[in-house]
Amino acid sequence: MFNALFMIFQGSVTLSLQKKDVNEYFKIYSTCYFGDYQMLMDLKATECYKSSDDSNCYTYCIKKDKFNELMETFPDAKILFTERAEARRIEFRRIKKQFETEYQVDRDEVDDAEKFEKMPHRYVTKFYAEDPEY
Repeated sequence: MFNALFMIFQGSVTLSLQKKDVNEYFKIYSTCYFGDYQMLMDLKATECYKSSDDSNCYTYCIKKDKFNELMETFPDAKILFTERAEARRIEFRRIKKQFETEYQVDRDEVDDAEKFEKMPHRYVTKFYAEDPEY
């Protein structure tokens, strides 16, 4: 589980299925954030998050206890964050499933290093904060 909400101030973060640098499928950029739905829904992240190789990455973070305190102080914000977190989780899972299907990733063989060598390492879907859905 994430213990903080991370907001990307500069740079980008790349998501991989389970291991760093293997099966990268998603990239989030400056002004985006992550860790929200894991905290709001008490979920464990099943993907690997790492600073992208193309530039330095700087994030702001709000620790879970402070985030929860803010959500209790501002109930309207909690409703908004929860609605967005649910929608973001659905979209992230859709993109992840699309990648797994397109590249025939067998979830039971995720630790098979030989199989990883044959799969793309830089299939990355871009996600921008300017998207009106988010």
